[in-house]
Amino acid sequence: MRGGMPVTFKSASNRSLFYIYWRQGGDLERDYHWFVLEPTYLSQGNGHYRNILQNRRMDTWFFPEVEDGNIITFLNLTQTDGYNPLVVNGVTFTADDTEELRKWLTDLVPEESAYEDLLTLLTKPFTPGEFIMKLEASGAQIRRSYEEILAELLPLCRQNEIGALHEGYWIDHWFYNFDLLDTFLMIYPDQLREALLEKRVYTFYDNPDVVQPRNRKTVLVNGRVRQYGAVVRDPEKQRMIESRTKDPCKVRTQLGSGQVYHTNLLVKLLCLIANKIATLDPEGIGIEMEAGKPGWCDPLNGLPGLFGSSICETLELMRACRFLLDSLSQSDFAESEILLVFEELHTFIKKLNDAIEKRLASKDANSALVFWNESHTLKEIYRAQTRLGIHGRERLMSLGQIKDFLKNCLRLLEAIFENTPRERLFHDTGVPYTYFVNEVTDYRLLLDDQGVQLKSKSGYPLVEPNGFKQRPLPLFLEGPVHWIRVFPERSCPILEAVKRSGLYDAQLQMYKLCESLERETFEIGRIKSYARGWIENESIYTHMEYKWLLALLCSGLYEDFFEEIKHTLIPFLDPATYGRSTLENSSFIVSSVFPDVRLRGQAFQPRQSGVTCEMLHMWTIMAAGEHPFFLDENHRLRLRLQPILPDWLFTTTDGSYNYWDDEEGWTKVLIPKNCFAFKFLGKTLVVYHNKARRATFGKDGARVAAYTLKYRNGTLLTSSGDSLDTSLAMDVRDGRVYRIDVILSREV
Repeated sequence: MRGGMPVTFKSASNRSLFYIYWRQGGDLERDYHWFVLEPTYLSQGNGHYRNILQNRRMDTWFFPEVEDGNIITFLNLTQTDGYNPLVVNGVTFTADDTEELRKWLTDLVPEESAYEDLLTLLTKPFTPGEFIMKLEASGAQIRRSYEEILAELLPLCRQNEIGALHEGYWIDHWFYNFDLLDTFLMIYPDQLREALLEKRVYTFYDNPDVVQPRNRKTVLVNGRVRQYGAVVRDPEKQRMIESRTKDPCKVRTQLGSGQVYHTNLLVKLLCLIANKIATLDPEGIGIEMEAGKPGWCDPLNGLPGLFGSSICETLELMRACRFLLDSLSQSDFAESEILLVFEELHTFIKKLNDAIEKRLASKDANSALVFWNESHTLKEIYRAQTRLGIHGRERLMSLGQIKDFLKNCLRLLEAIFENTPRERLFHDTGVPYTYFVNEVTDYRLLLDDQGVQLKSKSGYPLVEPNGFKQRPLPLFLEGPVHWIRVFPERSCPILEAVKRSGLYDAQLQMYKLCESLERETFEIGRIKSYARGWIENESIYTHMEYKWLLALLCSGLYEDFFEEIKHTLIPFLDPATYGRSTLENSSFIVSSVFPDVRLRGQAFQPRQSGVTCEMLHMWTIMAAGEHPFFLDENHRLRLRLQPILPDWLFTTTDGSYNYWDDEEGWTKVLIPKNCFAFKFLGKTLVVYHNKARRATFGKDGARVAAYTLKYRNGTLLTSSGDSLDTSLAMDVRDGRVYRIDVILSREV
């Protein structure tokens, strides 16, 4: 963004903000390149939902004006079945050919030839950059700035669908939406109620690819039961979607023939939770890979066929239930308040709640399998009812009833970690498992009314599984990451166990994605086709290692975190061993189990996306704490900076540094010794003054004692104590404060 021209203005919906940046480019870019961030995704190119969503996680930190725009966009891509399209396209717009548009365009370019060309462009999907390029090429004499032109044009347009079809659904995509919520609430804790209840702007994505019920995807292959053909493209649904001329991929009422259905964020999140709690595996431990794809570890692509499941999503489901329960328990949410829930989801939740209560009360040794069958049947009925859309009827649910449902979900999930025998969840080393194979031990053949064997589309005999035996896969680092995110109090023993296990590369002092998979068959997926230590097979996969580091930081293991990053963060590595600039990240580092010793420690496949996001998240917590903005006991907004910094990250000498400010451009700033400086919310320079050069954590750590605020109009204000009151917090959040000098002291 540096060197650009940021511009903000409201869209037609009066909620979204657009950021336009200009950058000099080469001939292929026709002398300039425009980027548009609607607050979701750069309009240039496409990407996978998980990757794009993770990359947007910290947007609100750098651009507070985005507010909940990313949440709205990505939650609108979730479906009534809890999944989402894999591919996210760039943002484009289309203007309806209206009298208002023609009048505006005539005023902008009176020349008839230019007018017709631009009108043709605008009434088809376009990006703002394309429009500006076309406008310049027309030779029209324009007296307004590009920013003013786009500010007038885009309210006359609608944003087009950004989702795109792809085979199968990943089981982990849904919970990254809660990361967006976390970041939003770091900055806007005072807008929780508005975000959850008061914005009825959420829709459901309509996808012709549907998840098959169990009786259409459970097949017998060479004497073994497998789950194949989990997702199919529904011809009837595809024809219905293709027949729509506007917003084709939005769920409608009247079973697809009515109006686009709108709801609020709470209903969207309840829909996710209901679908996921009904997807627990037959042992009631992991979330099933029921839709043909695995989770974060893509190369375990054979695991869904083996009825694979993952503990990571179970833990994240617990986190989601906790979040909603905590949110609805705040003082401005009354249990008697009413929520409108579409009828199909209301019925699903009610019956699912009954099944959960029955499961919790049961003493039957097979209660997990009984619940698996009952919950999956309820989910399959619900999905059949919503296949083409919803009826549009809504039912009333009080917030008290919703809390009761969430409490039952949480009780069911907590029972997994309290009542399951330890050996089912943990390896002998003390490291928690991540993935499971659920082998079918008992089944019956499915026959039609004439007694003829039913077969799948692939020609395999269809069967009904009646018994399972679960076994864990070897250790993966992903499981411990989610364990300590949800159970930070267990982080210390888990860290120690991981370092004793095959997940730790003692030679490199780094963490591998998984331990040896030599005893596994190739049926688990393409991960087995890689040599040990290469790509995802026992390599140092930097994105997962950075997730691990972030989890250590968030769990409160500050001393361990700062010790670990000295030999795991890329800038600290030896460039000669790393094999490239340590200012450039990579996809993976060859671990010390790789056969060729010359490549051990060397990085391959330059990569910036996921690792960068995790690094930015770590940096924000180190610089300002996890919850800089908070509500006090009187529900008033306050700002409290709580840096988590070791003594060695403070300056040792006075220095003058180049600094970019959006209003003043490049300037020089003086940073004295014993200081740490960063830009807060993309607008305000914060300088911590730590005269004693102490760490800012631990028993004897330095703490915030006072603030001095320098406003953009030159005003200086000083505030003692560790937090700023509401008016000052609002001034900082709104970008009115140019610089904050913070005094750190042990004596607070």
